[in-house]
Amino acid sequence: MHSLVKLALFAPLLNTMFAGGAWASLLRSDGDVTQLSYDLASLTTPVNFDFTNDGAGRLTAETISDPAWMWKPTTERITAYDGANTLDQLTGYTRTQGSATPEVTDLCYDGSGNLSGTSTTGSNACSAPVRAYTHDANNRMTAASDTVTTMNASYVYGAEESRIYKQDGASGYRFASYNNMVLGEHPGTSGSALGSWRLYVPGIGIDDRIAMVDMSGSTANAVHYYMPNRIGSVIGMVNSAGVLTDQYLYSPYGVEEPLAGSGNLFRYTGRYYDAETGLYYYRKRYYDPGVGRFGGPDSILYAGGLNIYNYTGGDPINNVDPLGTDSQLSCRSVAVFGSHCFISVTNSDGSDRARFSYGPQNNS
Repeated sequence: MHSLVKLALFAPLLNTMFAGGAWASLLRSDGDVTQLSYDLASLTTPVNFDFTNDGAGRLTAETISDPAWMWKPTTERITAYDGANTLDQLTGYTRTQGSATPEVTDLCYDGSGNLSGTSTTGSNACSAPVRAYTHDANNRMTAASDTVTTMNASYVYGAEESRIYKQDGASGYRFASYNNMVLGEHPGTSGSALGSWRLYVPGIGIDDRIAMVDMSGSTANAVHYYMPNRIGSVIGMVNSAGVLTDQYLYSPYGVEEPLAGSGNLFRYTGRYYDAETGLYYYRKRYYDPGVGRFGGPDSILYAGGLNIYNYTGGDPINNVDPLGTDSQLSCRSVAVFGSHCFISVTNSDGSDRARFSYGPQNNS
């Protein structure tokens, strides 16, 4: 791979140039983000996200200049949860959406407390699950299947406990990671030729990504830049001409409506979306945005809260849980203050294919 990482030190910055003259700017007040703005070549006017905080970094109000960037439910959806058992496990729920017939879901757990099966057909989720999950001795999900959709997937993990391979039907995907961050993704089984693959250019913090580069061997092809929101959820992708190519809208707990058919799978809070299961991979555990809960118990047990399946302490507007072990207050910024890496991806002849910078317009 002919890619080069160049280092540069920048003074504290407020603006980010990330593609074809497209800019992202961020304003702060007393340490809290008060505005995030994207000015893209394909937009008539910049889209502004204005935030009001309570002084402790918690969001109390948000105003979006363009309604097209605001999530709104397509129909009214009401979810009535069954009473949890003594282990905080959700055993079932009924969902009513618009005028559709209510959907009843039954859930079952294995002896270690991991979700092992679900059923929406009236069958028992323990004895006859429609959707089945298998976990290893370390509580990592190793397989998933569905009798209705015929989905059949498997997952393999490495020494860092990062996921290194997944098989979805006839399709396999290999992942190259460092410090729990995926840096490359290659469709193919172990030992297959490199061919086409994806390079993910990392940012400074966990789950911060600058760009996705489609590669053919050692040649960089299309480049798409990530547009994160306040908590790191990817709300859009921009190509090298500064044109918006993908847009994502999420409910507070991460239900994407409408679900975008995009090659980018890093979405809600910057985590990897498994389209085959509809779950997000949060390293230690898998998260179901439809119910707003993890499928397995917290590995740190009650040190992370009184409910060991809970996501972000019931506050997904302000908190994130990148490791799947403990939520933390997040105010993800697009601008970076202090030292920063300036990254350049080069062609085989050494010429720049793409540059990624959190710096001012002429910094290179």
